[in-house]
Amino acid sequence: MTISHSASSSATEQQHTNPTENSPISHSLKFVVSNLKTLVPHQLSPDNYPIWRHQIPKLLRANDFEQFLAPPTHSGDVSDPDTASSIKNWRITDQNIQAAVCSTISPTVLPYIIHLDTTHEIWQVLEANFRPQADPR
Repeated sequence: MTISHSASSSATEQQHTNPTENSPISHSLKFVVSNLKTLVPHQLSPDNYPIWRHQIPKLLRANDFEQFLAPPTHSGDVSDPDTASSIKNWRITDQNIQAAVCSTISPTVLPYIIHLDTTHEIWQVLEANFRPQADPR
């Protein structure tokens, strides 16, 4: 009976681990998504943009996601299965990063960015709206 329980337990464990092996969601992405709100404890508001703006890129850079703040660079034939898969994985990663970043933004700021499609677009709109303007002396 112990052997049967052990085999059953092993099969159940395999069912839970196999789907993530093919998942485009890496351990680094899971870490960022799960912890960004904790690592950036103060939600973005018009008053704290300079501090918030320095925290987000550092965390993304530390986990090799900095490229999602730049414009997407999709190229190639989307009918090619490898290219299509690569674009799909990029979109999934970008959507997860967007969700994590949005979790660090206050409800008063969300209307500026909630309609945008990429992390890069969100980053650009926030910069345009909140980055201090240089004094034109």
